[in-house]
Amino acid sequence: MPNINNIIGVEQKKLKIYVAGDWGFTERGSDFLYNKVIPILEEQELEILNPWKLTTPEEVEKVYSMPNGIEKDDAVKRLNHLIGRRNINAIEESDFIFACLEGQEIDSGTASEIGFAYALKKTISGYRSDFRQSGDNYQTKINLQVQYFIEDSGGRIISSISELSDEIKRVKKLVYTSLISQG
Repeated sequence: MPNINNIIGVEQKKLKIYVAGDWGFTERGSDFLYNKVIPILEEQELEILNPWKLTTPEEVEKVYSMPNGIEKDDAVKRLNHLIGRRNINAIEESDFIFACLEGQEIDSGTASEIGFAYALKKTISGYRSDFRQSGDNYQTKINLQVQYFIEDSGGRIISSISELSDEIKRVKKLVYTSLISQG
């Protein structure tokens, strides 16, 4: 039986959510992320671990403004490694994941983040409003392995941003329950 002080401490903990997805690659995606998704997550009083904020535009510009050559090639490799490591650290630090699943094919980086989060036993929820068939068969909304990771983790795939608030509340309860049972 968990100690009551542990339960109170867990329930006061501000949960961290990692926002996986390819939103930051396009103006339209960034607009959706910052004007629709992030405000809903902020209303839920979450600490948002946003991979698009983990590396500054100045860090990227510094490397990409270098003259072409071996030094730039090495700097790009180091930057790639740094970005990958920062994302991994944020996923490890997070309590759960919310992922963009839009498009004919899920972004390969997002699929990798989902698989990594699943291996860490994180709950993963996803968003897919795209009505096109993208799964391996008519019973899957997306790649069947990625869908399995999401559903087996306790997460769901929502199809409207209007469902996000309720999904986050549901997952927060799962995460708090899990933290209490561990504590």
